Amino acid sequence: MANNKPDITQKIIWDSLPYFNNDLNINMMETISIQINNPKAKQLLKDLAKLNLITIKPQITLQSVLDKLRINSNDAPSLDEITAEVEQVRKERYAKKS
Repeated sequence: MANNKPDITQKIIWDSLPYFNNDLNINMMETISIQINNPKAKQLLKDLAKLNLITIKPQITLQSVLDKLRINSNDAPSLDEITAEVEQVRKERYAKKS
C-alpha cells in the first residue's frame, strides 16, 4: 500500500473500526448513556445539542413503548394484564423444566 489508498477489502476493514481515520474521512457516531450528577451538566448538554454537536434522545422504557402502542389500539392490555401473562408463561416454562 505505497500510495496510501486502500483497496476495497482494506476499506471495509477500516470502515468497521470504531474510531476516526483521517485517511478515509470516516466519521463514526457513538451512543453513550450519561448519568447527570450536576444540573449545570444538563445545560451544557442542551447547549451542545443547540450547536448540533450532539443529539439528545429520550430514554426508551417499556412503559413508553406501551403508551405508544395504546394510542393506536382500543383494546390494548394493561401493564397488570401483561405482567400476569408473563408470569403465567414463566410458570409453565419452569414447570416443564422440573
